[in-house]
Amino acid sequence: MSFAGHCGLIININKVSAEDISTFLFNEELGAIIQVASDDLGYVSRIIQEKLGDTCLTEIGRPISDHTITILNENKVVLSETRTQLQEYWSQTSYKIQSLRDNPKSAQEEFNKIADNNDPGISPIINFDIPTTLNIKKTKPKIAILREQGVN
Repeated sequence: MSFAGHCGLIININKVSAEDISTFLFNEELGAIIQVASDDLGYVSRIIQEKLGDTCLTEIGRPISDHTITILNENKVVLSETRTQLQEYWSQTSYKIQSLRDNPKSAQEEFNKIADNNDPGISPIINFDIPTTLNIKKTKPKIAILREQGVN
């Protein structure tokens, strides 16, 4: 979400032993992260806890306007790096493949945009009414998303 929105993050992973931090951060277990406006956090938390129980919800962080991603464990800094640097690391392989497959100049231009801190990233415009109630139905899915482990 930080890469797409071109913003920084403060993440606190509390209570993870030092030797388990990498395992915790890079696991492929089922889960979801949602971003909620601060004003709506109490409401969303209450609804999720009512529908799914309180063991599945943990507040882990918040976006910040500067372009630093900081990961804390027990309020101690584990990692602090710029969004640009981390996104360049993350995108390096895709950039190299795109350079071989597509126009190398276009690939380079796209890769260079990562470092543009004035680019707001994805800025969705909501042009529909947002429901005021959250109704989770326990029905069979109409679609399925199939993926291989490790494939983005």
